[in-house]
Amino acid sequence: MTSGLPDDELLAKAFSIIEDTPDLEVVGHLRALLNVDHMVYYLPRASAAAYIRFTYPVSWIGRYLQMDYANVDPIQREGFQRKLPFKWNELKIQHAAEASFLADALSHGIGPQGFSVPLNKHGHQALFSISSSRTDQEWTDYLARTEPMIVQIADGLHRRVVINIFGPD
Repeated sequence: MTSGLPDDELLAKAFSIIEDTPDLEVVGHLRALLNVDHMVYYLPRASAAAYIRFTYPVSWIGRYLQMDYANVDPIQREGFQRKLPFKWNELKIQHAAEASFLADALSHGIGPQGFSVPLNKHGHQALFSISSSRTDQEWTDYLARTEPMIVQIADGLHRRVVINIFGPD
């Protein structure tokens, strides 16, 4: 379940969070509203440090950096190659390092369910992802109800970040 609000109220609440919540708290509030375990927004920048906001455990972030997982993360790979949103169970694992990455993520409370939205609007490419420990059927039902809203929320967050970093269009 999400917050129990009707879809239009949930979307209005999400956009209110995007507009009115301090930068470091936005993904945490959206995560709670959408009732998912974790959320991450990642905008790489060539000339500066990447902009990233997440709700992942500190232990996972440390592990991700220590193991240099950015080079084997299939979600990131696919997210910056695809144009359309995707479920993590659609990923084609290309080598053992990717499978090990996913197993390690799961052992740190990330997944097993996930959904990512590639964002290539407003002149900048980013990736928005949510993850959950729901069962397969619960996740399928959840996304059937929320997928269009999640895409709109991801786009709204992306718009805010791009404007805050790079200025209005």
